[in-house]
Amino acid sequence: MVFKPVGVDENGKFPTRVEEALSATYAGKAETRTIRRGARMAHLGDSLSSAVSGGDHAHWAWLLPVLLDGQLARVVHAGVPGDRSTQILARVPSVVASGVRYATVLSGANDTGTVAETTATLRQIYDQLRAGGVEPLPMLMIPNNVAGRPDFISQVNAWISAYGERNGMTVLDSHTPLVQATGANVGQFITGYNSDTTHMTQAGHIALARALATQLDGKLSNGGWKPLLTSTSSGISNLAGDGLLSTVSGTAGIAAGWTQASTTAGGTWSLVPVVPATDKITGGNWQRIAIASGTTGTMKLRKAVTRGSTTFEAGDRLSIAMRLRTGGGWEDVGITNWYQATVYFNGSTDPEQAFVRQWAADVTNGLVYTELTVPADGTDLRLELWVTAATAAGHAQNVDFGAITIRNLTKLGALA
Repeated sequence: MVFKPVGVDENGKFPTRVEEALSATYAGKAETRTIRRGARMAHLGDSLSSAVSGGDHAHWAWLLPVLLDGQLARVVHAGVPGDRSTQILARVPSVVASGVRYATVLSGANDTGTVAETTATLRQIYDQLRAGGVEPLPMLMIPNNVAGRPDFISQVNAWISAYGERNGMTVLDSHTPLVQATGANVGQFITGYNSDTTHMTQAGHIALARALATQLDGKLSNGGWKPLLTSTSSGISNLAGDGLLSTVSGTAGIAAGWTQASTTAGGTWSLVPVVPATDKITGGNWQRIAIASGTTGTMKLRKAVTRGSTTFEAGDRLSIAMRLRTGGGWEDVGITNWYQATVYFNGSTDPEQAFVRQWAADVTNGLVYTELTVPADGTDLRLELWVTAATAAGHAQNVDFGAITIRNLTKLGALA
């Protein structure tokens, strides 16, 4: 007997108008579709895991979800600069309470005791996470340029590898992509990957994010799930309206339904036709935000979705997904252009949430995703796309956003 997933046709393929199937619940039909959601992950550690300190957008923890192409449904940034392993251990209960399924653990950089003391604490961190229903993803300690420190790191990493293998954990090699393997500085950072003796440069963070993405791709919950992006220019299940950005608004170069929130001289908007065969989007346009060489300032677009009985109400769970791509010198050291996507509810006391924020880093084509619960206060949902240039002399930058998809998972009956 041959089995096939529910919903596929006689050829084993899903229908092309998936939007219509997802819209069925809005039409009052009894059938509902369950959208499988991706992994929920925390990054537990010290400053090497902290993606929210000092405006450090050039961080592996921000770039990893983009490189994983939407396989992460939620990321909790749980790194605290300066923490020793014992302090990280004390924060395990808060990570368990956050409801994540996985937690990377990168610890030991600030420890001043013995190898035995660090490994004993790491054992407690892993064991307490597992006892709380969170799968630990031990990360090997990254290199360090302090004399004698590479030997400490080598011993701790040997223990992490052995303990993780013995206990069926996925150990992430965050050491090899950054370490000098030969020459006089064996065990230290590869030249250009460190900003001081302990911390990574932009290039180091990008190298680490790419290595981790390769190791994690397809191994998270639901076998490498990716969110289903809109495939039509209409469809009532997509609160973003024309998520394929098919038509231009009254302002040249801006897709219909979007407004200019801020602009700067040297910045431009344009709609770039999608090439379905290569762009991983079924059609329509990319919304391009471009920054000319030598420009400073921010370009920002805004999409508003009004709160109401047909869109969302307090307590509803919403998902937001889109594709993005960048190109043109983003990885040059010292170029502090950056892009981000943020969402908030106008008038709400809930803070603005960023679900992608990154300094100069080329991503050929990535998918970003987030979920949030509608607060009791606040009116319209505001989705904003930013590109900011601080020192861009000699560089022109493009960031493209496409297939923008906002769904009410609660109204779709898709939270099972």
